[in-house]
Amino acid sequence: MALNNRLFSLLAQHSEWRTKTFINIIPSENFTSPAVREFLASDLGHRYTLMVNDKIHGVHIKNAYGGTKYTDLIETEAEDIAKRVFGVEFCTLKPLSGHIAGMIMVFALCERNDKIMVIHEKHGGYDGYMPNYIPNIAGLKVDYLPFNELDWNIDSEMAAGAILENKPRLVILGSSFILFPYHIKPIKEACDDVGSLLGYDASHVLGLIGGGEFQQPFNDGVDIVTGSTHKTLFGPQGGLILSNQKEVFI
Repeated sequence: MALNNRLFSLLAQHSEWRTKTFINIIPSENFTSPAVREFLASDLGHRYTLMVNDKIHGVHIKNAYGGTKYTDLIETEAEDIAKRVFGVEFCTLKPLSGHIAGMIMVFALCERNDKIMVIHEKHGGYDGYMPNYIPNIAGLKVDYLPFNELDWNIDSEMAAGAILENKPRLVILGSSFILFPYHIKPIKEACDDVGSLLGYDASHVLGLIGGGEFQQPFNDGVDIVTGSTHKTLFGPQGGLILSNQKEVFI
């Protein structure tokens, strides 16, 4: 009982400290809305589920677990809302984080020994895409998109030339320290010329994209967008994947 009292005391102190004493102004420290907290505090908060929508021994199975009638409806409705918000045809909210969503993108679209091009971490690029992390696990080679430090943005024309020269399987835009929209058109044209797919890790600007306050990647021809739901969005810890191309998405 003493241990429980101590835990509840710490919980109360944490809540007071984090919600009333200070604001931690980094994107990954957003506040969830009261509506989100209501969902997390419900029975849903300690359930897990797996929608498979497949046949097992000739029987159509939509979910690998029992008791998921409303869970499935909630997941489907949430994905439909995300499709409307971001103006896409396909969405999944299954990734547990933006990092996991990025891993899924890389593993789904690339094969071992393929090459990817990303923004270097010294220019704010996500360290998960650096050679020793996700690419190492996936057996991929990494090249970096040319960057203009004066403008603190990708040098799109030089990046297009680098894509034409390196012919990567996947180009990933987006970074952890992102200040300005990218000029995507020449990058997309180069990707199309060499058959590269164009991804956008929008974890740090996803809420701004959804709210129409930043660039709209799909209008610029991006093939797939991944992101975190808890940064500039005010959702729970999680991730999502968006696309308009069924063959890319599945």
